[in-house]
Amino acid sequence: MSRHASGPASSPNGDDLLPAGAYDAAGVDVTLVDWMLSLSPRERLEALFVHATSIARLLADARTD
Repeated sequence: MSRHASGPASSPNGDDLLPAGAYDAAGVDVTLVDWMLSLSPRERLEALFVHATSIARLLADARTD
């Protein structure tokens, strides 16, 4: 069962890059929710670690500029 809500065919910022229903009425990208729910708990933690590491690198680079 898909969590996609019916809604506008464009994202909240007005571009039409994603299919209809990709965003719910509150502007949440439900494709990301669906993707995260398709992962196992271990895979979710791995994704979190990868993203946190990327953010830490960006912050470190920003401090050295």
